[in-house]
Amino acid sequence: MTEKQILIKLYQRLDGELSDSELEALNRHLDENPRWAATFQDIQKMEFRFKNEKNSLKPTGAGLKENILNQIDMEKYETPRNEPVVRLKPGFWTQPVVRFAYAYALGILTGLVIYLVYQGEVTTTDTPTSGMAGTIYDSRSFENMKSAGIMQFESPEVSTLCNVKYSTKLVEIRLELSSEDAVSARIEFDPRSVGILNVLNVNVSEQTSVFSASSYVRIDNVGNNSFIIQLANKTSLQNEIDFRIFQNEFPVYHNAVQINQ
Repeated sequence: MTEKQILIKLYQRLDGELSDSELEALNRHLDENPRWAATFQDIQKMEFRFKNEKNSLKPTGAGLKENILNQIDMEKYETPRNEPVVRLKPGFWTQPVVRFAYAYALGILTGLVIYLVYQGEVTTTDTPTSGMAGTIYDSRSFENMKSAGIMQFESPEVSTLCNVKYSTKLVEIRLELSSEDAVSARIEFDPRSVGILNVLNVNVSEQTSVFSASSYVRIDNVGNNSFIIQLANKTSLQNEIDFRIFQNEFPVYHNAVQINQ
């Protein structure tokens, strides 16, 4: 089996998708290969930590509305007296329809000027992860999604584990990234087929930042960090998710997996 097939079998074992014969063959392979046995233990730890973090993201208690209403002093509110209403006939330029039409035309003109100046330049966001709250867009179980593959890399300077799964509407990437010094990780995709929905910082350091554009997500990493990146799966056609790592602007790792296989 190739390394990619072995990694997929490891995740299928976690999801209980292997037959008895496949499970026996995989266990025998792990017994004969300590490196793969250690990798499987790392994957189990990562899955356990993601489940704990996801379960901790719970909404506020149902009694919040009642507590707020109980704190309002209703005696301070009085019913307004009924007084004669004096209606004034507005002028032409003060009518809401006219003012709305004027604002609408001004907005179109402003947008056209911006487009001509910048020629559709892609705008990126630069948000430190210390200020990112993060919300999960879809509650679909990650374990029930199809596996596109796992991209793993280790060196003395950086180690990473990038697990990509997908459904008909969602692509979810769970990323573990660890480095003592600054490194940059890029997840690239075709914006015509995949779009950014959400980046959730599960566990990040103050020195780590996330940048996003229409065709990629870039993470400037220092320390041990974990992310959940969710993308909209716009089509049912095969597409590649590229994963790259740079150190001092030089590429040290590149791999890719296919979704909608």
